[in-house]
Amino acid sequence: MAKKIKKEIKKKSDNALFSQRNSKAADKVVLEKTEANFTYKDYQFEVKRKMFHIVLGFCVIALYYFNIFDASRLFLLILFGLIVCTAAKYHKIPGIQFMLDEFERKENLKHLPGKSVIYFLSGALLAIVIFPKDLAVASLLILTIGDGISPIIGMSYGRIKHPFSNIKFIEGSIAGAILSVVGIMLFVYWGYISITFLEAFLASFAAMFFEGVEWQLHRDLQDDNIIIPLVSGGVIWLLRII
Repeated sequence: MAKKIKKEIKKKSDNALFSQRNSKAADKVVLEKTEANFTYKDYQFEVKRKMFHIVLGFCVIALYYFNIFDASRLFLLILFGLIVCTAAKYHKIPGIQFMLDEFERKENLKHLPGKSVIYFLSGALLAIVIFPKDLAVASLLILTIGDGISPIIGMSYGRIKHPFSNIKFIEGSIAGAILSVVGIMLFVYWGYISITFLEAFLASFAAMFFEGVEWQLHRDLQDDNIIIPLVSGGVIWLLRII
């Protein structure tokens, strides 16, 4: 009798373990499917977010290029933003709360409201501190245009998965890189910066490629707003020293 009871307990335990594993596997499949295949509502929200991203990027570029913002002022702005965003996590601040509701992802609202803007400004600060002005502006253009456009194109027309990402598409990365090159060369044509076509091309494609790699390998630890300006500026810098 005791042996029979032990067998029943073991059987139930094995069944429970099997069910738990299946549940975890199912959750993973659903998660990947949700991330890779956005609903129309998700698409609308992401387009709105990326339009804000592009506007913010060009504002930062203009303020920096015309010497209205330097590294120290941008650093102070980031500190102020962190204070406001931390306060917004616990209290609804008029105006700030509206912007968060409109442009911030729900998961960020629980941990660090305004995370997207803080990371964007931090990436811009790193580019400004590390690289000369031409390289910094080119890096910010790739961050603004490439990272702003690539998800929209990927969600709209993406068919080929990025080799190092479950949620991004090659079509988006290529479109982001090409439009970044166009943006940089327009700034060169207007006489704002001095960057060669080869530098713009290699920096843009490298940044868009590594953005996908970063997303998969260090998704919880880093952000593409940091990776893109470092990679793009680094590529141009290396081309100039070799």
